Amino acid sequence: MRAAIGDGDLTGYAPVQDGLWAKEVPGPEGDRLIVCHSAERAAEEQTWRAELIADSEADLARLQRRARQLSRDALVAAATQILHSSYGYRYLWTEVAADGALSYGRQEAALAEERARDGKFVLRTNDAGLAVAEAALAYKQLQRVERGFRELKDFLKLRPVRHFRPDRVEAHVAVCVLAYLLEMVLEHKLARAGLPMTAQANQDIRVRMAVSVESDQLHSQRVLERQRVVVKGEED
Repeated sequence: MRAAIGDGDLTGYAPVQDGLWAKEVPGPEGDRLIVCHSAERAAEEQTWRAELIADSEADLARLQRRARQLSRDALVAAATQILHSSYGYRYLWTEVAADGALSYGRQEAALAEERARDGKFVLRTNDAGLAVAEAALAYKQLQRVERGFRELKDFLKLRPVRHFRPDRVEAHVAVCVLAYLLEMVLEHKLARAGLPMTAQANQDIRVRMAVSVESDQLHSQRVLERQRVVVKGEED
């Protein structure tokens, strides 16, 4: 699959829809390989990796400051634990000198390889009549369905339902599904207004616009232009 992705260059990719590109490459055993690049997925992977590296480096820096207090074996074990508990070993290296000094850094070659694959995924099919764009969109639709289940469980807080009657269980789930439908309608309206964002991101913006009253004092926050456009997009 890595060979199919190549060096990350988007040459040869055709646009499928906003933020999604795809191309076909020869596959094994007569199958077709469709390589896709998602700008949204690339941004998510870059953010995840940056946070992982920052957290691992912060932990290693703290360990480095107390390195002299540990034996060499204990220091090696602690550094190894940091990297393996956060997958930092994929991007960082560590070295403990004979005198007990700890050094660390980034594996630039591994990072470059990861950046080249950001946002890429490969679909394999034996359907000779399936168009490249159709395959990419079908997979994206599958991801959307999976996201819907995650939304129900996490963002909309569909937890184990402890009702005593079946009709109340059904009503509980129905309300959550309706909430998800409203969330999708909101995202669609935001996209039409030129503000593609998730309902969660929109909720964060609306929270920051809140006005509160404390001890007879009114606290308000200036509405930013982006927030103003979001509200207008919801009302249109």
